[in-house]
Amino acid sequence: SFHVAVVGGDGGLFRPPGPAISPDGTLSFALSPDSSGSARLEARLQPPGCASAACRSAPKAFSVHVRPVSDPPSFEVRRRRIEVNEDAGEVRVSTFAQRVSLERGQSGAFAVAPLCGAAAAARLFERAPAVSPDGALTLWVAGDRHGTCSFKVSLSDGSGLSSPAETFDVAVLPVNDPPSFQLAAARVPVPPGGGPQRITGFASNVSAGVGEEGQTVSFK
Repeated sequence: SFHVAVVGGDGGLFRPPGPAISPDGTLSFALSPDSSGSARLEARLQPPGCASAACRSAPKAFSVHVRPVSDPPSFEVRRRRIEVNEDAGEVRVSTFAQRVSLERGQSGAFAVAPLCGAAAAARLFERAPAVSPDGALTLWVAGDRHGTCSFKVSLSDGSGLSSPAETFDVAVLPVNDPPSFQLAAARVPVPPGGGPQRITGFASNVSAGVGEEGQTVSFK
């Protein structure tokens, strides 16, 4: 049988029990996760019953070189549906992207794209939603618009690798806008004994509110 020992370099490259050579001369080993580097090894052939170096063959040296490979970045989206109110303006969701993983020394960038169509997204948002490197989502909600749009978001590491895309929904909830109107005058003079008065056009530009055209208004 063969006896294999690591004699130099990075012994942490290998998972236990380490490299081995079978009787037919096949070398096998398992690498530790995310490991790279070099290790120097020696192999000796020993007869059955041999338990010491004295009865083993002269050592044969060889080395194993593990090249580093850049792993793709990864992250998690915990909130698959985000609800904001109509007319909310700028909204920041600080814990949107979590468990962001990048290789050491790399800087990540998130890309967000609408799945509901560019026109539908532009109707709901003044600016396209964005995710900052720290994982915060920022929305710029357009005024007097409501509806739902789905998005996909991915993370790139600057080396050409990107994570699988995650999806999420943003629901802009409708808000009942207050009605409005204008008065022709703040002071209405009435002569003594003038009797009932009717002033046409006293209240004008009566509006149920932006986007509330289906409502019926009344004065109190």
